[in-house]
Amino acid sequence: MSILNKLMKRQLGHDSFTAVMTILSVVLSVALLTMVGLITQTIYDAQMHNQLSYTEKWNAQLNGTDLPITISQMEASIDTVSYSRPLLIKHGNNIIRGVMSDANFDSMRSDSDVKYNGNRNFISGRAPLNETEVAFGSYFADSMTLGDTVVAVLDNGEPIDMSPLTVVGFFENDAGTGYGYYSQLSNPMYATQADIIFKPGTQRIDKLVETAIATNGDNILVTYNQSYNRELGMMRGVAPEKMLAIGIAAVVMTVFGLASFTMVQNAFFATMSRRQKDFGLLRSIGASKKQIHAMMRKESYVLAALGIIFGIGVGILMTRSIQLIYNNASTLTTTLNMESYAPFHLRLTWQLIGILMLVGFISVMIPIEFMITKMYRMTALETIKESTRYKRKGQLPLWARLSRKEPIRLAGKSMQRDGYKYRGIRVAIVIVVMLTVFVVSLFQTVLRHAVPQPDAYNLFFRLDNGGEVPALDTLAQQEPFVQEIAKVLHNSDHTNQVVITRTFPINISELMMGDIDYSKSIYNADLSESYTVAKQMNSTKMIVLDDSLFASVFQKTSSNEPMLVIDNYYEGYLEKGSEYVQYAGPILDFEGIETVTLTNSDHQNVNVKIHQVINEDNTNLDILRIGHGQMASPIILINMTTFNEINKVLSGPSAYEENYKPFSETIFNISSSDAMATEELLTKHFPGLHIDNNQTRYESRVIVLATVDNITKLITGMIGFIVFANLISMSMILYRERRSEFAMMRSMGMTQTQLSKTVMVESAIVTVRPMMIGLVLGVLGYSAMIYIMNKDLPAVDQMPFYLDIRSIVLLAIAIVVICIINAKVALRTLERHSIIENLKRL
Repeated sequence: MSILNKLMKRQLGHDSFTAVMTILSVVLSVALLTMVGLITQTIYDAQMHNQLSYTEKWNAQLNGTDLPITISQMEASIDTVSYSRPLLIKHGNNIIRGVMSDANFDSMRSDSDVKYNGNRNFISGRAPLNETEVAFGSYFADSMTLGDTVVAVLDNGEPIDMSPLTVVGFFENDAGTGYGYYSQLSNPMYATQADIIFKPGTQRIDKLVETAIATNGDNILVTYNQSYNRELGMMRGVAPEKMLAIGIAAVVMTVFGLASFTMVQNAFFATMSRRQKDFGLLRSIGASKKQIHAMMRKESYVLAALGIIFGIGVGILMTRSIQLIYNNASTLTTTLNMESYAPFHLRLTWQLIGILMLVGFISVMIPIEFMITKMYRMTALETIKESTRYKRKGQLPLWARLSRKEPIRLAGKSMQRDGYKYRGIRVAIVIVVMLTVFVVSLFQTVLRHAVPQPDAYNLFFRLDNGGEVPALDTLAQQEPFVQEIAKVLHNSDHTNQVVITRTFPINISELMMGDIDYSKSIYNADLSESYTVAKQMNSTKMIVLDDSLFASVFQKTSSNEPMLVIDNYYEGYLEKGSEYVQYAGPILDFEGIETVTLTNSDHQNVNVKIHQVINEDNTNLDILRIGHGQMASPIILINMTTFNEINKVLSGPSAYEENYKPFSETIFNISSSDAMATEELLTKHFPGLHIDNNQTRYESRVIVLATVDNITKLITGMIGFIVFANLISMSMILYRERRSEFAMMRSMGMTQTQLSKTVMVESAIVTVRPMMIGLVLGVLGYSAMIYIMNKDLPAVDQMPFYLDIRSIVLLAIAIVVICIINAKVALRTLERHSIIENLKRL
């Protein structure tokens, strides 16, 4: 045995190239498996345990009794805890089922226990509960009028220590569902529910909570949710979507594992196949089969151990590079005020390392045991015959039979004889090309869907006395300049729409008659008139929007009734057909006031009914955020009748001229298919114009998509390097095995050019067809996955088909280049030997 051990060490030292190539195959294969394993486990943990977050905090929700006692057992690990309890609203003898709300919590959810039909009144107000201020909102109740009071009661109908609420708003709607909130309670004894946020770094939250419940809890249930942490953008959603994501990750992990398994097996198969003659000679001089088996296993253990250890390290480094690129983009998009993806953190566990080592060793042992069963005694003469024999059972491939070129015919004969040795390489190429196309295209599709390409970018600039344009302090001076800007924008190919907003500062209290000082509740609001320059109209013609636009949004009672809408939250665009028009909403509460009176300059009164346009299910708010929007001070929108009345007041020079010069401004809101080109156009034509280009979403999207492309290139490059480095290493081993065959070809008169062409054709045979098969399977798999993901989604949320052609083309080019490099490098390492020299080498 000691002699065989010396032979093993001598073989590893003598043929170090083969040993290094084998170790390299193991390193790269295990690195690929490690990278996929790390990403898969990270996604799995993110979905099941909420680890992909900005805060790295856990959130648990407890329901039941004895909450304070149970939670006190975990105080050292708790960051914050909020208690809540379902409550009822009592109006006279009627009890309306609902819940209380924290004043800072604006999310609504339906209460399935309440069903209403017909018109219902709307309660809105605010009152203190102990030391915590709470608010009611979105409750529909029967027989309620403005000025009525309501109280909150416990589940059994008993009032709690809380000031009565006044019915302060009125909203008519055909509601089919009541809505409710939850509130924070300053006294946890009232609570039946608790939301707990644990400190960062707290380990095994589930065990911690379970222990506390088992020790002190009484009828307490616990759930873990993602209400605090932010999930990975591509995987967020409900449980079925999480299971689909986990299923996809598991399938990808399995197939990548198969690819890695195949490549490791190929490397050892090629190594042992090449040394089969050596083992046969050892048997010829008296070594037993058992001794040779033990030597082969030891040699394989050494190579596998080195390859697996280095492979896991290389895989971690590759995954770390992807993590850095991804997290860097997340930080940049957060800086640009865009909702970005949560940075992910690597999840490396001992279980994963154990699995990787086990798979690696199994991958090594299978080809070894396979070779052991096929090993036999081989004499020197049989070795020569083995190098030159050709199978006669089947015909050559058609392309080889039709070719008149000797290198192609020789390549066909060679692959007919030794093609089975490349079978594993072909399978590995098919699998990895298929997965590269599938994973990269799916990765691009999901992230591009999360950061969609807008139809038009929005930017704005303002024209005021703070700009660099001289002599434009009055409306009369500004008008020709505004007309010229509108004309230039209208004639541009990339400008879709221009909305010009004129702001006239005026104290609304000056226009209102009554006992209430409205300036306290709505501040000194600006009065805005909006103009739209439409493509189909004359570029200099401007129209004033009337209230017909808002009729579909507001609950309007009379088409002839003037309308006043006061806003203190959002300024943006509302979609009207294929256009966007300016809109502001939602509105302030009016402290029990249903109508107000506007007075014109002749002291003629105009009664205006107040319509509250807050939509209980927030659907309008989603619509309003289409296009450019920003937080704004209160704005008043009125219909044409009231606008004309107020215009009479503004027509007098006294109030208007005094306020306009220091405060008034004209804002151009521009919708453009190319924001950069629009800015360049304005700068070229109006060099003195002060432009405030608001391209946050545009810049953020460019950064995110650039990151997507970088990660795609990185993944494609890593996978391509791993696969084709394996291909080169295994081909080198097999070509060295065929040294005698190449030497005999040269001895029989074949030129170096002919031999080079033969090897290159063989390399193309091994790579091109598997690459095409993998490409087709990858496209089919990607198409099927997109279909499955879109099947149950509404049309607006469906992902578009985005096949990453660039990566496919780069992969194909890489394969062609590798074919050439593979043949050239292999031939560089070969020498011309005579038959006698080949016998001596044996």
